Amino acid sequence: MIDSYVVIFIAFGKYEPTTLFGFPFYSLINTPTLVGIATTNFVYKLIIAIILTPAIYLSHFLIEKYLGEEMKHLHHN
Repeated sequence: MIDSYVVIFIAFGKYEPTTLFGFPFYSLINTPTLVGIATTNFVYKLIIAIILTPAIYLSHFLIEKYLGEEMKHLHHN
Protein backbone atom coordinates (compact mmCIF):
# COMPACT_ATOMS: atom_id res chain seq x y z
CA MET A 1 0.00 0.00 0.00
CA ILE A 2 3.04 2.21 -0.08
CA ASP A 3 2.14 2.71 -3.74
CA SER A 4 -0.52 5.15 -2.47
CA TYR A 5 2.32 7.56 -1.78
CA VAL A 6 4.63 6.68 -4.67
CA VAL A 7 1.99 6.96 -7.42
CA ILE A 8 0.56 10.25 -6.14
CA PHE A 9 3.98 11.85 -5.87
CA ILE A 10 5.04 10.66 -9.34
CA ALA A 11 1.71 11.44 -11.04
CA PHE A 12 1.57 15.05 -9.89
CA GLY A 13 5.24 15.86 -10.30
CA LYS A 14 6.54 18.62 -12.57
CA TYR A 15 9.77 20.43 -13.15
CA GLU A 16 9.53 22.84 -10.23
CA PRO A 17 11.97 21.82 -7.51
CA THR A 18 10.99 21.69 -3.86
CA THR A 19 12.10 19.44 -1.01
CA LEU A 20 10.51 16.46 0.68
CA PHE A 21 12.12 15.50 4.00
CA GLY A 22 15.23 17.38 2.91
CA PHE A 23 15.53 15.64 -0.46
CA PRO A 24 15.03 17.39 -3.81
CA PHE A 25 11.58 16.77 -5.22
CA TYR A 26 9.51 18.07 -8.14
CA SER A 27 5.90 18.90 -7.38
CA LEU A 28 2.84 20.21 -9.23
CA ILE A 29 0.83 20.36 -6.00
CA ASN A 30 2.39 21.48 -2.74
CA THR A 31 3.81 18.72 -0.58
CA PRO A 32 1.28 18.88 2.31
CA THR A 33 -1.57 18.49 -0.19
CA LEU A 34 0.16 15.51 -1.83
CA VAL A 35 0.69 13.90 1.56
CA GLY A 36 -3.00 14.45 2.37
CA ILE A 37 -4.15 12.88 -0.90
CA ALA A 38 -1.79 9.93 -0.51
CA THR A 39 -2.86 9.39 3.10
CA THR A 40 -6.53 9.41 2.08
CA ASN A 41 -5.77 6.79 -0.59
CA PHE A 42 -3.83 4.71 1.94
CA VAL A 43 -6.66 4.79 4.50
CA TYR A 44 -9.21 3.93 1.81
CA LYS A 45 -7.18 0.90 0.68
CA LEU A 46 -6.68 -0.18 4.29
CA ILE A 47 -10.43 -0.05 5.00
CA ILE A 48 -11.21 -2.01 1.82
CA ALA A 49 -8.59 -4.64 2.77
CA ILE A 50 -10.05 -4.96 6.28
CA ILE A 51 -13.54 -5.42 4.84
CA LEU A 52 -12.59 -7.82 2.04
CA THR A 53 -10.26 -10.12 3.98
CA PRO A 54 -13.01 -11.80 6.03
CA ALA A 55 -15.18 -12.03 2.90
CA ILE A 56 -12.39 -13.85 1.05
CA TYR A 57 -11.85 -16.28 3.94
CA LEU A 58 -15.61 -16.89 4.19
CA SER A 59 -15.87 -17.61 0.46
CA HIS A 60 -12.88 -19.97 0.69
CA PHE A 61 -14.57 -21.81 3.58
CA LEU A 62 -17.89 -22.05 1.71
CA ILE A 63 -16.23 -23.34 -1.45
CA GLU A 64 -14.35 -26.02 0.50
CA LYS A 65 -17.57 -26.96 2.28
CA TYR A 66 -19.40 -27.20 -1.05
CA LEU A 67 -16.68 -29.33 -2.67
CA GLY A 68 -16.46 -31.68 0.30
CA GLU A 69 -13.65 -33.48 2.08
CA GLU A 70 -12.38 -35.40 -0.97
CA MET A 71 -11.58 -32.23 -2.90
CA LYS A 72 -10.04 -30.69 0.22
CA HIS A 73 -7.59 -33.59 0.47
CA LEU A 74 -6.77 -33.36 -3.25
CA HIS A 75 -6.03 -29.67 -2.83
CA HIS A 76 -3.55 -30.21 0.01
CA ASN A 77 -1.65 -33.06 -1.70
